[in-house]
Amino acid sequence: MASKPNPHSRFIPREEIEGVAAWHFSAVDGSDEHRHAPTTDKGESVTSEALQEARQQAYAEGFERGHEAGGQEVRDALEASVRKTSEETAVRMAQLLHNTKDHLKKSEEKISHRILELACDLARQVVRQAIASDPQHLKPVIAEALSQLIEDGLPATVRMNPGDLALMKGVLQETLNSPLPEFVADAQISPGGCLIESSASAVDATIEKRWSRAVGNLGMNVAWNPNFMDDVRVNASVETPLEVRGTLTRLAGLVLEAVGLKVPVGSQCLIGNGSKAPVLAEVVGFSNDRAFLMPAGDTHGLSSGASVTPLAPYRTVPRVGHTNKPPSPDDRGTLRLPLGKGLLGRVVDSHGNPMDHQGPITNVDIEPMDRAPLNAMDRDPVRTPLDTGVRAINALLTVGRGQRIGLFAGSGVGKSVLLGMMARYTKADVIVVGLIGERGREVKEFIEDILGAEGRKRSVVVAAPADAPPLVRMQGAAYATAIAERFRDDGLDVLLLMDSLTRYAMAPTKGYPPSCFAKLPQLVERSGNGLNGVGSITAFYTVLSEGDDQQDPIADAARAILDGHIVLSRSLAESGHFPAIDVEASASRVMHNVAGAVHLELARKFRGAYSRYIKSRDLIQLGAYVPGSDPETDRAIVLYPALQRFLMQDMFDAATLPESLQQLQSALQEDKGGNAQRQSRPHHNPYEGKQA
Repeated sequence: MASKPNPHSRFIPREEIEGVAAWHFSAVDGSDEHRHAPTTDKGESVTSEALQEARQQAYAEGFERGHEAGGQEVRDALEASVRKTSEETAVRMAQLLHNTKDHLKKSEEKISHRILELACDLARQVVRQAIASDPQHLKPVIAEALSQLIEDGLPATVRMNPGDLALMKGVLQETLNSPLPEFVADAQISPGGCLIESSASAVDATIEKRWSRAVGNLGMNVAWNPNFMDDVRVNASVETPLEVRGTLTRLAGLVLEAVGLKVPVGSQCLIGNGSKAPVLAEVVGFSNDRAFLMPAGDTHGLSSGASVTPLAPYRTVPRVGHTNKPPSPDDRGTLRLPLGKGLLGRVVDSHGNPMDHQGPITNVDIEPMDRAPLNAMDRDPVRTPLDTGVRAINALLTVGRGQRIGLFAGSGVGKSVLLGMMARYTKADVIVVGLIGERGREVKEFIEDILGAEGRKRSVVVAAPADAPPLVRMQGAAYATAIAERFRDDGLDVLLLMDSLTRYAMAPTKGYPPSCFAKLPQLVERSGNGLNGVGSITAFYTVLSEGDDQQDPIADAARAILDGHIVLSRSLAESGHFPAIDVEASASRVMHNVAGAVHLELARKFRGAYSRYIKSRDLIQLGAYVPGSDPETDRAIVLYPALQRFLMQDMFDAATLPESLQQLQSALQEDKGGNAQRQSRPHHNPYEGKQA
């Protein structure tokens, strides 16, 4: 703030202030022009008090001018900001209004289209009733068709449905003008239509053609399907059983007991839980009049005497223009979940509920989970190689399309990273990932960091974390397999990645119950090639080896039912070797079916040289090995650096199958200096910082 002027001092004119200021600054910069003391306009010398007052007055005026100028700048900036914000808000509102109008327009068009479809179906029923009730229905149709036939002097041929011909031939011969056409019975002609041909032209008056032309005028493409109303009648005629409630009598560990129910195994029930939401449970067994259930939710709060209500049988709503499956009277509330293309790019739980906050799932069909297995004789053998993008697997453990292979590893050796590499780079139409029993933190990390945005676009992720109930984890594995089966049945090549098979086997109880050894082949055998070579499921199952023990019961059982095993070594991972694939302990049982003779020979030589070095490594490191004592070992020592580099691969690098074979061949060659050729770029440890 400016200082108060002295009330006893006189007002100093601006000219004197400017003169004082000029003298002050010239004295500061050393110029001689105004070095003498300032004077007034009367030639009087200015006193120091007047000079001080002049300075204060100059500072006050400068402050006022600066304050005024600065305030104006602030006001201008504020007005510009408000103007810009208003414009942006107006643009957003306009865009929102446009999107709303567009959405309403599409909704109106969709509703109008559905109404037209329903009207067309009603019209179809009227036409069918008219055809069935009026024996004279074909007379005007044939007369009109004959009138449009090009006259060429030759008799025409009228093709009709045999039933129509038997009823109408006599009537038509009496009413049609000469020359009479030739009537021919044709079972491929639907009732109510005909096809008239002559040597010069033909008139298609079949019911299908007339219908398509009629609905085409409405801008629609609805095929002649006279079964919609029948589907509705059949759906309504199936009786829905009355609701019967049982009573919860016992809860012991993971098993619930209920009485008063007669429902088959696999039925879904709701257990009352007071003011809380009911708990979903599945019937897994029975004994006399007691039903045993496993819960799919938290059992906290359940009490003896709670009601147990089976779910009502599922009824598919018939849809216009679709092939509708009739409801089954044996459907007693078994588990049904969404399947179809609408799941692509989504993350769901074991019951098909979205977990990714991207809205409801559409464009799916609700189908049962108890899918029938394929006949073994209807499957095609594994004959086509599958490019996984991982150099060591492509070259030394070649995978075939439709193969089931296990990924055996302890905890923390890089199996999730290897699965992510295969999800990114494998040549497959669809990828289904089942994260069964994984830590909740790892689920999101796998989806965002390892799978990535590109891999997620063609993927479906089913997540059943470690804290989920055992039944939910078991259903998650079955659901992921069912999703893969649906895409395979549609003729697509599917890559199924399930992590892990061990946690699926351990879900019913702690340890390894006898039932798990029966469930493993039931789950694994559902993958593979489809019927008569249409579609395939290539499956990778991770198997956790407790204490890195490859003789673990689940590991041993999985090796027996799978088509190959890839073992990850902890010692390799600890030495910074990624992916940590133990080539000596791994094998692909179908490699001889999918790889050529040259490829197999190169892989055999690689394994031989690598194995010979590993077995002699202790002697080499201790200096006990004498060069020249074994030519094969000498060659393995020379080749080992190149072989090791070949097996190491960055998680963000892809190696195609042809590139892998070329690099395999180069790794086995020696240059003139006796050093193996380097074929891969310097290795990057994926755990030391992930690249974008």
